[in-house]
This record gives sequence, structure tokens and C-alpha cells, in this order.
Amino acid sequence: MHRVLLFATRHPWPVLLFLGLVTLLAALQLPSLRLEITAEGMMVRGDPAREFYLEARNTFGTENVTVVYLEDSDLFEPEVLEAIGELVERIEALPEVFRTDSLFSVRNLRTQEGYTRTDPYFAEIPESVEKARQVASLALKNPLVRGNLLSRDLRAMAINIYLDPSRHDRGADERVAGHLEQLLAPLKARLEHVFFIGDPSVRSGLSERIREDQLFIVPLALGVLLLSLALMLRRVSANVINLSLTVFFDTASGIRGLGLFSCLSGTCVLGAQLLPHRPYAAITAM
Repeated sequence: MHRVLLFATRHPWPVLLFLGLVTLLAALQLPSLRLEITAEGMMVRGDPAREFYLEARNTFGTENVTVVYLEDSDLFEPEVLEAIGELVERIEALPEVFRTDSLFSVRNLRTQEGYTRTDPYFAEIPESVEKARQVASLALKNPLVRGNLLSRDLRAMAINIYLDPSRHDRGADERVAGHLEQLLAPLKARLEHVFFIGDPSVRSGLSERIREDQLFIVPLALGVLLLSLALMLRRVSANVINLSLTVFFDTASGIRGLGLFSCLSGTCVLGAQLLPHRPYAAITAM
């Protein structure tokens, strides 16, 4: 290391020319780089425990449920039920969804006119609120429905969504959360309470917090750096020069690092960290 530093001191222009050429070549690789800011990307790849979990999940499936909650005093209006039925169909059409459980899919096992019927409770939308509430009251007798898909006071119902583990890749949580937000938007304007909760919402929310931290921590770190330089140098011109040099060399170093990651894998996971002397983006090749 001492010889390298001594060589750079004795031959500064060839060293700067070499670093400039390497930085230029690295910058040419940046268009093919894909930046990923996700909570899942922070997990350790290749960890035996995680690989065992993924294998078991793909083999036996998962019971992690995303729940869509719908509440309103006029929940069983025919128009509202039709809208909810359309919502269920669109959710089931999402490629990441394996199946759903709701009053529109759970079987109502009963005997009618000497025949055994197994169609869902709301396979057909009743013509009136009274008939719809009668069907809902019948559904409450099913212990799998009561308190799970339908509240006892008939004011709220749930749609349980089971995601397909084989389609769970990087960014799947954000895609599912985005799709659900779009699908629920019309009902949010009609019903009192409409929201969903589950792994996609939690993980996408965590990823959003990471993005917010990036916007907060990096400027804060730059401010700490500037304050440290001001206390040490006590001259405005020296602060500007040192800060400019720091930003220039850190940017060049970052370009070289990102270019290297682009050549290795093409994907980077960003996580904001604050070191004592400068902002630092923890970049991990995936």
C-alpha cells in the first residue's frame, strides 16, 4: 500500500488519467444497471435457513394471507355486492394470486328440492337488501365464515387472498400492493372503510420507508460533513474547496463501483447508512 501511495504521489497525472479512463468505462455501463430499493433485497441470499424456507414454501404452499377489509352500513345493497363481486374476479385474475376466500367463493353446502347444492353464498346477487341479508345470516351459521369472512353485525366482510409462492420474485410485493390499491380505489369512494393488510402491504411500506430514509439521511450526512469541515478549517473558501473535492471523488468512486456491479450482475440493492464523515450508500451486488 505504501508503494502504491508513493507511486501516485510521484506520478499524479498518469494516475489521474488512469482513474479518469476507468471512471469513463464504468459510466458507460450505468444504463444497463437496475437499482432496487426493497426490504426483501436486504435479506441474505444463499443463507441455508432462507433457502430451506423457500423450498418448503414452494412445496407445501403458504398460509400467509392478505386480507381485504370492507365495511359499510349498506354493504348488502345489490349494487355494492355486484361491485364487490367484480373486485373478487379482478383480484383472482392477478397473476400473483393463487386463490381467494370470500362469500363469493366459499361453498354453501345445502339440500334444496332433494338435490345437494354447493354453489357459493353469493353465486348470484340477490335482488333486494332483505334477501341479501338473509343469505348473509345463513353464512354466519358456518364457523369458517363467522368472524373470518363476515362480521356478526353484518357490517363488514373480508376477502382473504392467497398468493402463489412460485410467482413471488423481487418486486412482487410492490406489484401486488399497487394492483390492490388500484382495484380498491372505486370502492373506497363508496364504502366507509376499505383497506387491505398482509405481507405485500407491510413489505412495500417498509420499502417506501427505505426510500424516505434515503431522502432524509443523505442530506443530513452532507450537512454533518459541511459542519465538520467548518469547525476544522474555519474558512469558507476552504470549506467549499474541500466539500467540492469530496463530492467529486465520492461521485467518481460511486460511478466506478456501480459500473463494476453492472458488469457483475446488473442489479444493486440500495440501503442508506450514515458514516461519521460522509454519506454512504450500502450497495450489494445481487
